[in-house]
Amino acid sequence: MHDTINDNFICEAVGTVSEPSGTKGFGFIFPRAKKVEYANGYKYVDFDYNDKLYIKSKDIFAHHKHIVSEEQYKRLNKTDVVTFKLYNGKKGPYATDIKKVDSVFDENGYIKDLSQYGIYNIKN
Repeated sequence: MHDTINDNFICEAVGTVSEPSGTKGFGFIFPRAKKVEYANGYKYVDFDYNDKLYIKSKDIFAHHKHIVSEEQYKRLNKTDVVTFKLYNGKKGPYATDIKKVDSVFDENGYIKDLSQYGIYNIKN
């Protein structure tokens, strides 16, 4: 499994599940935006150029051991919205601390209300 101590932490992010984990024990997440501090809370913004250097593919590897959930079976379902910590490891980018959130993306690609998580959707 990944050793986050020796890997490069990129950012906290939000995305949608692009490939569900199913019986394989792993899936893939499509990163949509990164979390940054803003005023007295946080907001999500597009990835900048340096972040995109690490994210060479559109999908980030997500192992079921890194899913934070109370459910007995930790699975990623297609189109789930998740928050996660994004790392770049020896084999490429991967997600840890994956948490499903009760939200969806609207037709413009903006995340709907995440204020219950202390994240405010402020359009630039």
